[in-house]
Amino acid sequence: TSLVTDIGGVFSACNSLTKIDISKWDLSNVVSTSSTFDGCSNLTEVSMSSNTPKLKDMRRMFVNCTSLIDAPPLNTSNVQDFGGNDLGVFQNCINLVNVPIYDFFISIETTRMFYNCQKLQYIKIANCSSTIYAYNDGYINGCTFFQCPSLLKIEGINLEGLDYTKAYKGADISLNSRIVSD
Repeated sequence: TSLVTDIGGVFSACNSLTKIDISKWDLSNVVSTSSTFDGCSNLTEVSMSSNTPKLKDMRRMFVNCTSLIDAPPLNTSNVQDFGGNDLGVFQNCINLVNVPIYDFFISIETTRMFYNCQKLQYIKIANCSSTIYAYNDGYINGCTFFQCPSLLKIEGINLEGLDYTKAYKGADISLNSRIVSD
């Protein structure tokens, strides 16, 4: 797989898939993982290489993986697209609890990235240089964290008391401001 640049849709709609280990795959040239596990509703565990330095597009990678608890660590330092309208990486991952530190340095689109991740309580984001839309950004229910009722904290920003089950049109939270000292 050392020459592969796109693994998008490879396991899409594999409803019987519960665990997968692709950690031996060479993903060093992969640019897109879009829809790789889209619709794998019984998938609980994914092991894969974090050697993804060229990765740019993660849209829909785990959409509707309703049994997924732990997201795999990936090198996201060049990822531009974590989401979009109906394209969030972890959209509808209702049991997702653990997310490794993802680098948001050049991210452009995070809309619906964690849409309907009902059990997600904490996430740590590195190098956030842009605004992450915590509320509705113009799309219907389009915010990064819409329907995340358990979410309390994003790396140093205390979100306690904010209701992310509602769509607040137009408001956003810049992760470069309001930093709470740990």
